[in-house]
Amino acid sequence: MKKNRTNHMTSIQRTKRLTVSALLCALSVVLLCAGRLFDGSLDLTMAALASLIVVWAAEEIGGSYPWLIWLVSSLLALLILPLNTAAWEYLIFAGLYPMIRVLMEKIPLVLRIILKQLLFNAVIALGVLVLWQLLFPMAQSYPAALGIFLGGEGAHWAYSLAVGITANLAFVLYDFVIGRFIAAYRVNLRQKLKFLQMK
Repeated sequence: MKKNRTNHMTSIQRTKRLTVSALLCALSVVLLCAGRLFDGSLDLTMAALASLIVVWAAEEIGGSYPWLIWLVSSLLALLILPLNTAAWEYLIFAGLYPMIRVLMEKIPLVLRIILKQLLFNAVIALGVLVLWQLLFPMAQSYPAALGIFLGGEGAHWAYSLAVGITANLAFVLYDFVIGRFIAAYRVNLRQKLKFLQMK
């Protein structure tokens, strides 16, 4: 009898987690598509906001659910709007990073900082490489493709370097904001939002 009750509770928890995950996917898709309403000017903002949903899912649901939320919401947003920049940014980096960040928490601080920057720059390099092959075949080299991507054809290398440094600083700020969000949630918000807890 007790075993049946335990199995029943497990089934209810699983259903609850699946239902909440579906709602979070829908909310993420709305955010990722909302950037297009402003001619793409809010793409990065919407991708960052959608990534906070993954942060919450990683904290409260755990398991494979955050990964499923990231994948399903990315694919749905791209099915609705294939040229949705926010959805691509979320798929390639913003949606994945919060989960990778949680996995990195046990690594020593200095090594963690280095790994985060390497990961960010590797994603940028890979993204430019893909775009070079798809959109900028006229570029004779990777640096030329990077220049076109960052500043238009014939962009000076110094401009590309400045944009790259700015992107890295923006990533540091983004990582800091996610860190503060996680800390605030664990210390202050979790107790106040007990009704949202899945674990």
